[in-house]
Amino acid sequence: MAALERVKASADAHVAGEVWWRAEVPLHNPVVSYRWLMTGGRLGYRWLNGAGSHRQEVSPADDFKLSADPGGPDEPPRARSASTRTPAEATS
Repeated sequence: MAALERVKASADAHVAGEVWWRAEVPLHNPVVSYRWLMTGGRLGYRWLNGAGSHRQEVSPADDFKLSADPGGPDEPPRARSASTRTPAEATS
């Protein structure tokens, strides 16, 4: 298993009552798996991955994935889901 690396995120934008977070993640491999550890607030700490929010440590099976491959889907930007839109796209 690869070593875990912590990366700090910061609030990047506030749009329609939502907070958009930004983090710089080094890509040491062609595909990097990641999940968010959210701390503080009324829920304490929670792990957030592709399967949702969890109170305990989770398996990497449902982690988000970043790819260094410059290619992507052959679909127009408007066909992307809301979770992959930028804050500017989400308001248009």
